[in-house]
Amino acid sequence: MEHAINRRLLAGLCATAALAGGLAVGPTAMAANTGLVLKAATGNTLAGHTFTAYRLGKYTDVQETSGVVRSLNVVGDSQSNRWVQAAIDAYNAAMDGTADDITVPAGYDAAGAVAKLEDGKDAKKLRGITRYLADTGSKPSAAATANGSGTQITLNVPDGLYLVVDSAGNPMLIGTKANGMDMKSTKLGEYYVKATAITTDKKTMSPDGDYLDETTATVGTVITNQVKVTIPNNRNGGAVTLKMTDTPTGMTYVKGSLRATVDGADATSSLTVYDTAGATVRGDATYVDKTGKRVDPDLTVPQGGFIIDAKNALSKYANKQMTITYRMTVTAASASNPAGNEFASSGVFADGPWWASVDADDTVPVKAYSFDLHKTNQSDTSQSVSGAGFKIRDERSGKWLTLDWGTGMWSRAAGQEQATEFLTGDTNHDNQVTAADSADRQGDVTFPGLGEGTYLVKETRAPEGFKSDAIALPSFTVTISPEGAITFRGRDLPALTTDDGDGTVTVADIQSLLQLPATGGAWTIASFLAAAALVAGLAGGIAVRARRERRDADKPIIVA
Repeated sequence: MEHAINRRLLAGLCATAALAGGLAVGPTAMAANTGLVLKAATGNTLAGHTFTAYRLGKYTDVQETSGVVRSLNVVGDSQSNRWVQAAIDAYNAAMDGTADDITVPAGYDAAGAVAKLEDGKDAKKLRGITRYLADTGSKPSAAATANGSGTQITLNVPDGLYLVVDSAGNPMLIGTKANGMDMKSTKLGEYYVKATAITTDKKTMSPDGDYLDETTATVGTVITNQVKVTIPNNRNGGAVTLKMTDTPTGMTYVKGSLRATVDGADATSSLTVYDTAGATVRGDATYVDKTGKRVDPDLTVPQGGFIIDAKNALSKYANKQMTITYRMTVTAASASNPAGNEFASSGVFADGPWWASVDADDTVPVKAYSFDLHKTNQSDTSQSVSGAGFKIRDERSGKWLTLDWGTGMWSRAAGQEQATEFLTGDTNHDNQVTAADSADRQGDVTFPGLGEGTYLVKETRAPEGFKSDAIALPSFTVTISPEGAITFRGRDLPALTTDDGDGTVTVADIQSLLQLPATGGAWTIASFLAAAALVAGLAGGIAVRARRERRDADKPIIVA
């Protein structure tokens, strides 16, 4: 039985891909074969999907104007109509006689009744019948089956209206072009697969500027995160909500830093960002599953994080990949307890006439590393020496660093004078060594929470009893690899620096400038001359004293 579909109904149907077909112009359709082109959304792939197409009906009486389809008929055969009617009956039984039932109007067969449904007012019916068509066992023989690969495949089928069952996604009610023609405002025969998953890929920028799945950062620095998310298909039977939540650990969101792009163009305005900790982002209570359970819950903005409502992006950028960047301040991190922020996506997708929640998440760990320094006496390396001061400089930036012991966060100092001085043996960080400090940590100091890179560590204060002359104070570099390997290399007086091979460096001090020749190293001419002058001055002083003592010895002793 044939049924006529007017232009308005057809346009609405095609807009939802409930009808997407094409045949020849004329009172009856010719046996065209324009096929169905299935595409993956940007950033996704069809790998792992198997597509099977079943034809509901063929096209007849295709009417066109200037190469554009104006109207057409859909008519099923006896087998397809039995299948479609069985699906209608099962769907109506689930709706229990409500206004959402599907009826077969006079003059229509079952296939035609489905083709008559409009997007918008019949959205629930279209979602429901698509699901029940997929679940009904009395299907006709498959018109085509293909395994997905890459980002696009073509099902070579005769023109008509089809159910396409996706092994890894929602079923689709779609159609071919009509003899190669489209509707006036709707492209037919091509369709984006309705994936039932949200695809996200989160990375963090390394100190070298590369986006990585794992990185390091010095506590207190600001890092940039990048998330690529594929905006789901929002056509009837696809997604209706999309929210993204960033929940940080050891990090805090830099408010106002979030930006989004699609195809290189700014798309930030399509997102609504909530970044007030504890604020509630309301879900839609009308989205429920078949049991009546709500599937779009209220969300609470996490401490230091944010929530994105991307509902507007669904309608504007469906099937495209969005790149989101934002900055985070690292507030706490270590090798064993890295900082991180879970970027979780949640959406509500059609599940036949009902709804289902879909979730995804991705977390990138951000590690920081520590190293220990042990101070000894060059003359007696078994002696632990407290009271030696050291300062540290980031060689990448050339900036000396300060450490807030209360927060554990580093920052750049205005210069060396303003940099934090680390004192060996000062375990309570009061800039002095007393009985209040731990006796087990004599001669020790820890530099915590550092990211990959190279740092200069310079002794700036000699402990009591050791030479405080600038040329007598050693320095060394420490290099931290992206994987956390730590190596040390002596710089000034390199023989005083020993890499212990376990993330600890031992640095010796000298008690006399006469020990300088044993310290090794490539001295500058100025340093050498200064040391020579000091040693010569010392030797001269000793000679003068000796001569004076000899003169005094020649004098007679007067006894009062």
